[in-house]
Amino acid sequence: MVGNVKNSKNYLIILLVTFFVTFLFQVGVGFYSIEEDFKQRISFLHSEGVPKLDNQMDIILNRLTTIKNYSNILSNITNELKEYDESVVSDILKNHFLPDIGIFQLRLLSSDGMELVRYDLEKSKNVKKATSLQDKSSRYYYQEAKNINVNDIYFSKFDLNIEHGKIEIPHIHTTRVVKKVKISNEIFYIVINYNITDIFESTFKTTLYDIFLIENDNQINFHLDHACSFSKQQKRGIYLKDIMTDKNQYITQKGLTGFPYKVVISVKKSQLNSLQQIKQESQQESIIISTIISLLITLILFIIYKIELNKELQELNNNLEDKVVERTKKLEESEHKTVQILNAQANFVFLSDGVHIVQANQTMLDFFGYKTLEDFEKEHDCICDFFIDEIGYLQKEKDGKFWIDILLEDLNEPHKVKIEDKDYHCHIFKISTSGIEINEKDVYVITFSDITELVNKDLQLFASEKMASMGEMIGNIAHQWRQPLSVISTAASGLKVNYEFGILNDKEIPSYMDYIVENANFLSETIDTFRDFIKEKKEIKEVILQERIDMALNIIASTMKDNHIELKNNIDYFNPIKITFIVGELSQVMINILNNAKDILLEKNIKNAWIKLNLKKQEDKVVITIEDNGGGIPEDILPKIFDPYFTTKHQSQGTGLGLHMSYRIIRESLKGKLYVKNTNNGAKFFIELPLDI
Repeated sequence: MVGNVKNSKNYLIILLVTFFVTFLFQVGVGFYSIEEDFKQRISFLHSEGVPKLDNQMDIILNRLTTIKNYSNILSNITNELKEYDESVVSDILKNHFLPDIGIFQLRLLSSDGMELVRYDLEKSKNVKKATSLQDKSSRYYYQEAKNINVNDIYFSKFDLNIEHGKIEIPHIHTTRVVKKVKISNEIFYIVINYNITDIFESTFKTTLYDIFLIENDNQINFHLDHACSFSKQQKRGIYLKDIMTDKNQYITQKGLTGFPYKVVISVKKSQLNSLQQIKQESQQESIIISTIISLLITLILFIIYKIELNKELQELNNNLEDKVVERTKKLEESEHKTVQILNAQANFVFLSDGVHIVQANQTMLDFFGYKTLEDFEKEHDCICDFFIDEIGYLQKEKDGKFWIDILLEDLNEPHKVKIEDKDYHCHIFKISTSGIEINEKDVYVITFSDITELVNKDLQLFASEKMASMGEMIGNIAHQWRQPLSVISTAASGLKVNYEFGILNDKEIPSYMDYIVENANFLSETIDTFRDFIKEKKEIKEVILQERIDMALNIIASTMKDNHIELKNNIDYFNPIKITFIVGELSQVMINILNNAKDILLEKNIKNAWIKLNLKKQEDKVVITIEDNGGGIPEDILPKIFDPYFTTKHQSQGTGLGLHMSYRIIRESLKGKLYVKNTNNGAKFFIELPLDI
């Protein structure tokens, strides 16, 4: 469409129409989504049921299951314990102490329940070996673990941590994992204490519902108000019925699968009146977001239009080098004809015997401000005196090799160089070299093609693709912001309502503030992720590869979930891989590939759609694979998918630059490889990266 627009005035009208159409469409979709969300929020008022517990239960169960999975380290410890030696045992336990997954104590007990070795997590997050060991033979988890078989694992109930016979303050909501092992024909017990407070606190925080974790006898095990938590452990005798009042309604409960507990939810009537205000604020946010998206789309169309206008010039420049080579072959006719041909070239062209410049065209001399080659040679021995020393460009000398020797190693290998002209303007040249024979002597034709404008156009291509990526990211950010903004708004309105009715309790204020600060921090982290993605600064840095991959996954996770696409993340996070490369660019490549996979899964309406990620470390490289179950890429277009402007999407949906730019980033910036194969499920992309560039 853009390529057919020749009149600037008409195209301006088209851009304005595009802006208003996309703006109205986004506003319409946003208002519809908000209205549906509002109806869903109040739907429980008109039914016998209550809001579903699925999301809350999934979060809790997933995290508790993760704790069980993390308990595999018990097997690792067992495998390393061949015989009992305190110093050896101490080293093994310390090496397997993982505070990041909630472990705050790791110990080895003798068969009679006496601590032999213990490590604690201090408040400073340092892991410290305990010097004062305790007798745990009377603790219930030891008594129950005694009855399990050797190498079996026991999980305790959720209770409070006890040290020296007293409940530890502040309270640590604890579950214990015990493995019974036999070492040198003696029985020992490996015990892990997990802090599960964060699991319940982060999940139970909501201003619309009141959530409780209760025991089978309905005593309160956990609640955000610790005054009623841990009833059985502290012998308070507080049951669910004791704290339910007329302010709560529509109680429901659901068993915590695999654990002897139930989750109970009640609705706070005081918050229902704020739902209408939330709706109005969400509509205002939708208008702002729609304006930003429409502006971005209009800007992208304008950039594409400019690229189309310059396409003919770009094609001419691409053919220029071939014309230069074709002309230089005629240098064999005569020296006079050689000079004429050289001077006819718009690019630098000179002849060299491998040491000295034999002949140079006037273009080169004019560029440096000299009338003749003799004048040039009076002040300079070599054109390399003007080379700018910069990474990625040919230098006067590198690794003990002179620049022309590097060229002659492979005449077909192109090189780039930066040079300042007589007016101190920086230019970028592509150097090509070919060998010919003149007067029975071997000489080399060296051509410096000015590609400064082409490089600038490449930057525009990258900017165009980044703008397209930003458009999709804005949608992700809008989705990720909606819930925390709603929580902040609801918390603030809750404070206001309670204040206006004179029922504000000073003890409630810190809780409301915590909700607001927590969600504000989430918004800030989202912006930080977005900022890290779009910033253009390139920096070679050693990073942990898993963290860079997570940056991309955090950006697209919400979109995948909304489109019912399962992300099968098979990446090993327990063995961090350190890698040195240009930061920021891998995330852009992964987002491009993941978004392409998402689009094909949605286009083909794949049921049970999934995208699988794997990471494998080899001797001197790592391989990241991204596979989908979208059926694969047709064999006739498989070789073309990395070509510039190649796309199977409609022009309004794709530029054809995403995979091409991804290919160039991996090959040129990250010095790796990017390729794709079809599997029995669908397309599988391979990203190979060297561990050190």
